[in-house]
Amino acid sequence: MKTNWIFSILTLVCFYGHAQQVDPGPQVRHVIDLFGVKNKGLWVQVFAGLSHKGDPYSLVLGHDLKEYKGILMQLESNDSFFVEGPYHADQFKLIIQDSNYTHLGFLLAEVYETGLRARWMDTGKESGMFIELMKKHREGFATPVCSSHNWYQSFSGLMDKDQVFVQLQTDIDQRIYGTLSVPQKLTGYIVTGDCEDQECKIMNLRMHDYFGERIKEFRLEKINESQFKTEENFKNKFKLIEHWNANAKQKFICKNKVLPGIKIYAQYLQLNDREFDQWLHAFLDKWADQVVNYYQNAPVEKIREFSAYIDIDWVHKDWVTGIFRFEEPWSEETRNLSFNYDRKNNRIVSIDELFEKEFDYKKYFDDYIAWKKQEMMSVNTSNRFKLYVQTEKFSHWTLRPEGFCFSSDFNRVWGNRKIIIPYALLQDKIRKTGPLRKMY
Repeated sequence: MKTNWIFSILTLVCFYGHAQQVDPGPQVRHVIDLFGVKNKGLWVQVFAGLSHKGDPYSLVLGHDLKEYKGILMQLESNDSFFVEGPYHADQFKLIIQDSNYTHLGFLLAEVYETGLRARWMDTGKESGMFIELMKKHREGFATPVCSSHNWYQSFSGLMDKDQVFVQLQTDIDQRIYGTLSVPQKLTGYIVTGDCEDQECKIMNLRMHDYFGERIKEFRLEKINESQFKTEENFKNKFKLIEHWNANAKQKFICKNKVLPGIKIYAQYLQLNDREFDQWLHAFLDKWADQVVNYYQNAPVEKIREFSAYIDIDWVHKDWVTGIFRFEEPWSEETRNLSFNYDRKNNRIVSIDELFEKEFDYKKYFDDYIAWKKQEMMSVNTSNRFKLYVQTEKFSHWTLRPEGFCFSSDFNRVWGNRKIIIPYALLQDKIRKTGPLRKMY
């Protein structure tokens, strides 16, 4: 395959909002031919979307109410695969084959009015990738740059008579994660869960403390654009129902940068705050340039993929804070980088400028984190967990509604842990002329 590309010393070819136009006509005709003489009573649909790695795909899928046959295409590489299997209206499992009819795996999907939520699994069903596909017109369609279901949203309301502030964002395969803050009690919780429907109007959520211990489960259901209903079984005795106010959703933006041997994918939040959006855009472009400069002299044996994602800790009128998750060519491990953006002064804030000069904040935080780590190990006494906590530095700091937050690196076994140090413990140490002066 020959790839056409343009490269200069200062810039990459960037695919921002330019949708990739595709003519599905030949594939539609090919799918009809796959059914042979039974091609009179067919329904053929065209879908397009992205994998969770940012690869664009199209799917032309036909059925006769008995079986599916179709063509799945990776649009950048122009590789095509045949899919087939028994017909089911709500979900299906299809066999994936290449042009030589070699079995490559399975395409599992849930069917919605607007599209498919699919998973490509290998033949052993041990690994795979997610592909979100939206239904398109057969006359031609545009591959979306970023999934329409990637969003961040915050909520405020009551839980167990306490005022709470909740921040959620989507993950791949309609999963949800985020945090629930209880500022009056100087504490917070990690929230994870799943959407019941493609539009995520109903979410089933689980709440853990920052040590990882499960606290409760609850259900969040959309009433309208500004209000959600929460429902929990309080101590398994009776139902508690509250209504939360929802802020406007903030969409994530995705972009790909492609050169021979390199593919870079970034997903980031857009707030319609010109200064913040420009800063973030420039920061990720600079990161992408560093990746290319590091890797551009490597032999083109196979495409290497690098990515950047953001976990949001706090979106506030004065702050945007969070943690970047980078996959980079110079490391086998995911790199975590926290940021604290001051929206009043349009800049990144360092921890050094937050406190009075005579206060040894480094020693204070080190001692507090060491104490909290001992507390974690007293809750979970397994040797594996103790080894994890002892070696984890909790070095990624962010500002959160309930206090200073120190996060762990993401761990495949233990997930993400946080240690909160309430602002109230340090209010007399915070610099009176510093960025946090308005909090006290």
